[in-house]
Amino acid sequence: MPADDHFSVDGKLCLLLALSLLLPWVPLGAAGPGVMRVATLTLIYMLLVQGLNFQYGATGLPDLGYVAFFAVGAYTAGFLLSVCHWNFWLVLLLALLHGGLWGGVRGGMSLRLAGYGFAAFSFAFAVLVLLVINNE
Repeated sequence: MPADDHFSVDGKLCLLLALSLLLPWVPLGAAGPGVMRVATLTLIYMLLVQGLNFQYGATGLPDLGYVAFFAVGAYTAGFLLSVCHWNFWLVLLLALLHGGLWGGVRGGMSLRLAGYGFAAFSFAFAVLVLLVINNE
């Protein structure tokens, strides 16, 4: 193969990995609020996808409503920070506990479900959480 300026697929992946390791040290806020918003949303979606990957890989059940716990925690944090003006670290702890509490409630209700029944139940739970949050 002639030596030219084209990278192989492995070379491109190694370069991409090296650049991604430098990403935490890049000041994204200096590039503007749009870049910061896209980076934040990307990281949030990556976190949600990893949660789904872990859950589906560990149990083999398609959980279509796990984002409801993320929404409950985010709603709790937003309410306590903006309305009650509580300390950020206390709010973070309470949001985690509140999302975990609802996870336990839904988990207890769906212990005997499997397959499509579990998928439908988890999706219905997420829709109910969405309706409650929208109506609040």
